[in-house]
Amino acid sequence: MGESDGARVFRTKCSACHGSRGEGNLGPALAGLAIRLPAEEQLAVVQNGKGTMPPFSPALTGPEIAAVLDYVNTEFG
Repeated sequence: MGESDGARVFRTKCSACHGSRGEGNLGPALAGLAIRLPAEEQLAVVQNGKGTMPPFSPALTGPEIAAVLDYVNTEFG
């Protein structure tokens, strides 16, 4: 089975700062993100950036952002 779009985007764009398993590194840990941040705020952070996190729009398409958020919330709870 191939890598999902969300997994690919996470691996190539997010894991350097958030860790390969979402454990955190330069960026915060992503475990429990859905509990801490509503979906619309997660989308805004990825699109527009926040603090030291850069904006990923328009570098990532809407479907890529949706896929990576789905991946993060599914994989890391």
